[in-house]
Amino acid sequence: MENNNQDKAKHEHDQAAAQTKKPANGAVIALVIAIILSIAAIGGTWYYMNNQAKNDKKAQDAQIQQLQKQVDELKNQSAAMAPAQTKSYTTKYDKLKFNYPSNWTLNDTSQAATADRIKDTGLVGLDVVTLKSPNGFEIEIKDGMYGIGGSCEPFSAQVTEKVNVLGKDLFINYLTNKNTSSPVKITVSSQPGDCIGGIDSKNLIVNTGQPTAIIISAGFDKNSTVTYDQLKSDPNLQAYKNFLQSLSY
Repeated sequence: MENNNQDKAKHEHDQAAAQTKKPANGAVIALVIAIILSIAAIGGTWYYMNNQAKNDKKAQDAQIQQLQKQVDELKNQSAAMAPAQTKSYTTKYDKLKFNYPSNWTLNDTSQAATADRIKDTGLVGLDVVTLKSPNGFEIEIKDGMYGIGGSCEPFSAQVTEKVNVLGKDLFINYLTNKNTSSPVKITVSSQPGDCIGGIDSKNLIVNTGQPTAIIISAGFDKNSTVTYDQLKSDPNLQAYKNFLQSLSY
């Protein structure tokens, strides 16, 4: 009888242990699953955030590059708009003053008039001054001219632009050869389309009392292929206009 009671007690103990073990095993499994899910969630979150960070960095790098490009463009524009260093010059005979960029070269080949010319015209000399930019754009000033004229062939004015020079309303004429679309010469004149040009001189007066003409021509070499549309944005053209505005007596 006692053995039966012991066996019964042992059986009940084993059943209780088994019932206790099952929940414990279930809790462990649930905990493992929870850990795995947590790790997966953390991994997914890290992957998302890592990709997001990479995308954000790419976007920031693109923005930085764009901003740097804009800064460089603004620097270039600022440099182009900044007043250039200039030199001043006064012609020998007409006493015409002007400014020109300091990195341009000036060549003065003015000549005194011969005795016969002085006798015939009263002019003591003629000014011939050439200004040249580093890349070949030239401005030529000749004065003491009179009785000039002739045909404009084969040149024609592609564009005419109003300008005020020495207090007078004049015209800048962009001339082209009829066989090319490139401007080969720029003149300043009181008449639109004039291919020779001319501004009245103040000090060089012929003995009849008539003022002589100052001929100011400009442009690249005749073989240049620069078109008017390209010339419009060329810094040399602005330098030329600044030169015209600086003319004074």
